[in-house]
Amino acid sequence: MPITIKIGDTATPVTQERPVQATIRLKVRKTLDGNITVFDHPMIDIMIVPSRNKIVTIPKEEYGEEAYQVQRSFLNELIRLGVLELGSIQGTFLFNAFEATIAASESEEISPIQVLLLQIENILKREVAEIEQAIDYEEDVIDNFTNPDEEDSTELGQYPNEEDVRKREHSQNSSRAFYYYTSRGFLY
Repeated sequence: MPITIKIGDTATPVTQERPVQATIRLKVRKTLDGNITVFDHPMIDIMIVPSRNKIVTIPKEEYGEEAYQVQRSFLNELIRLGVLELGSIQGTFLFNAFEATIAASESEEISPIQVLLLQIENILKREVAEIEQAIDYEEDVIDNFTNPDEEDSTELGQYPNEEDVRKREHSQNSSRAFYYYTSRGFLY
């Protein structure tokens, strides 16, 4: 089998460097197999798989099913922006993870991965502030119940337990029925 080698100007391709159009700032890690993982979102990790032309959203450990709505709105936003193929969102072999197909570019000059990263940064700038504010509010509400201020709390025994009051009244043949309150309402 003969081997042909060309030497000269025709053998070296000429590449023109294009000017930088945008710069992004994301917490990104590239894996050994070439996948790009974005860690900026507080509830989900975003993995771009260039070899399969896919994007995968994986909830972080502490946000299992709570991350479903975030993943859904994130991927739908990317579809609305035209970066992902319409109707390509589906579940994966990972629990609570979703994947979608990255739309192909008509022009070879436009990299779908670069466009995707730019749009991810734009979405994250907007969403992360809102989500962190919601998480802070939720933590404040929990803290208010578990660690109330002096004016919002009472000492143990200062007021009688409502259940004990009802039992006493019921045992004295009171007209008020004895009932329990549950998360589904009152039980008589």
